[in-house]
Amino acid sequence: FGHVLEMFSMMIAAMQAAQAVAAAVLMNVAIVGINQVYDKKLDRVNKPYLPMASGAFSSDMALSVIAVSTTASFMIGVWSGSSALMWALVISLLLGIVYSVDAPGLRWKKSPLLAATCVLFVRAVIVQLGFFAHALGRELTDFNFPMNLWCAIGFMTVYGIVIALFKDLPDMGGDMKQNVRTLSVRLGPSFVFNLCLALLSIAYGTAVFMSVVHAPTTISRVVGAVHSVVIVTLLAASRRVDVSSSDSLYDFYIRFIWKAFYLEYFLLPFVM
Repeated sequence: FGHVLEMFSMMIAAMQAAQAVAAAVLMNVAIVGINQVYDKKLDRVNKPYLPMASGAFSSDMALSVIAVSTTASFMIGVWSGSSALMWALVISLLLGIVYSVDAPGLRWKKSPLLAATCVLFVRAVIVQLGFFAHALGRELTDFNFPMNLWCAIGFMTVYGIVIALFKDLPDMGGDMKQNVRTLSVRLGPSFVFNLCLALLSIAYGTAVFMSVVHAPTTISRVVGAVHSVVIVTLLAASRRVDVSSSDSLYDFYIRFIWKAFYLEYFLLPFVM
């Protein structure tokens, strides 16, 4: 009977994880779609291969994809019965709208501070709290914050800053033409690139310290070793980047920054 209960618990946990991942992926499609609709002129310069910029998607088709993805994401959230997951989806969508939509009081991406706030709040806070509470079957903040959750929020805060800064580096050409005054445009690519590397070094160094020194276990030591390999790999790859080349910056961003970012969703629960 105990084995049956254990299997049933595992099935419930797997279903909760699948619900969260499916809803989050669909909402991300919608948010990225909104951004591409309003960034079409920028993307024709910076990313001409994207569906809207290349003409592969018409405006009507893009809006249809956004509507279907948003609806499907919310339906999964309602079906899950998790208010924490629903709050995470709603807040993520609202911040995606204020970030991208070109309307009075919106289009926060024009401001480095507001753009970073959007990215940070979603990646570092809402995703961490929403998914954690959803897994526990609790309200968004109706639980004790364990150390590994604080580690996740802290690490993702720093990584969110890196993403908010680095994502604009390959897009400087189009941003300057459209008078979008990102930090890369204001301070130059070399300064922002080196700042991002410094922030990553701090984040990974702290993660290694927490894994190895604070309440060490075999698993946490392994995670610390993996973090060490990741930051060494990132720093080694950064030496081959030509900061004057949008293609070189974009290649590093996609191949290393984003892959390391998604790896953290697997590693951080094992830090403590």
